[in-house]
Amino acid sequence: LGTTLIFTGIYNIITGLIYGVPMPVQPMKSIAAAALADPEFGVAEIMAAGILTGGILFFLGATGLMQLVYKFIPLPVVRGIQLAQGLSFALTAVKYVRYDQNMAKSKSLDGRGWLGFDGLIPAIVCACFVIIVNGAGEEEHREEPPAEGSKREKVRRIVTKLPSAFIIFLIGAASLFIRTPEVVNGVRFGPSPM
Repeated sequence: LGTTLIFTGIYNIITGLIYGVPMPVQPMKSIAAAALADPEFGVAEIMAAGILTGGILFFLGATGLMQLVYKFIPLPVVRGIQLAQGLSFALTAVKYVRYDQNMAKSKSLDGRGWLGFDGLIPAIVCACFVIIVNGAGEEEHREEPPAEGSKREKVRRIVTKLPSAFIIFLIGAASLFIRTPEVVNGVRFGPSPM
């Protein structure tokens, strides 16, 4: 994981410097959605899909044929694929929250309880926290915006700048160390070998 994240970060920085903004690679999201939704989708299939996708994108980008592809694929098709991916991720997330998971075997186990560190109530609270902090992702159009220096506006600015997913990750990591202190012995920092 460390190696993957380090090189992904480096590639995002490079593409950001070359193109002005990091380029999202939508086919990789499709591969991830298929891998999460289908337990039969194994490591070999994921590797093959990644290699083939990378090769096709490299070919299209190097030859300039990507512009031709943009002209022939209508925007509603792209939006439909994005919607399908989002729904697939959402349904998988609900399954992961509702049932305990054996990630090694890609199987759902018994239903998760309502209370406790990994219960449904903390999951719902965390989801509500993310929704409240991030909202719809766009500024609301208000008839009368609050005054620039008002207390309400200051609180709103602070709340919207909170890294909600990172905060929940830290809470989850803390609960892991509280519930299973011996896991500290297995923690290794730094990139893993390739």
